[in-house]
Amino acid sequence: MRYRMIGQRGKEIAIGRAVLVFLLLWWPLGGHSASGETFPFDLPVPGLKVVRTVSGDEAISAINKLHGLALDVVRGVIVHYEGATDAHDKATIWASEARSERQAEEQMHVMMDKMKGNTRSPFKGYRPAKFKDVQAIRFEGLGQAHCVFQKGNWVYWISAQEQGIDGIVSHLCGQP
Repeated sequence: MRYRMIGQRGKEIAIGRAVLVFLLLWWPLGGHSASGETFPFDLPVPGLKVVRTVSGDEAISAINKLHGLALDVVRGVIVHYEGATDAHDKATIWASEARSERQAEEQMHVMMDKMKGNTRSPFKGYRPAKFKDVQAIRFEGLGQAHCVFQKGNWVYWISAQEQGIDGIVSHLCGQP
């Protein structure tokens, strides 16, 4: 019994140290949620409220499940929103950080090529879009508008209602 308690205390100390290191390394970056998680963008999006955030291993696992394979990513975040005045107005931001800008660009292009080449894909209407200095790809499917782009080491996929997607992407790209 005594050894179990020492083991448990050791786990608590290790977890505490890991949390401290995480906070010291990631605190200055991106947006922050109320729970202290960090994101590569500011969480508040005009007209939307955050419903749920997913980060860390849980986000990476969800991103890998979505792709059906393990991507080489450093971090992942998923933020679910709903309209501030209309709960039916839903949006989701999926973001994954690659090890380099070049790898992020390659991951985005491979993903888009596979989607466009899949005759059973629920997505259609692929077209280029530009937000500030960011090249993006817009398309529709599954009852929403979608936009995929790469900014630095991050690859983003935004799903939202047609009338709100440009505002969300502009927010992420730093446009007013």
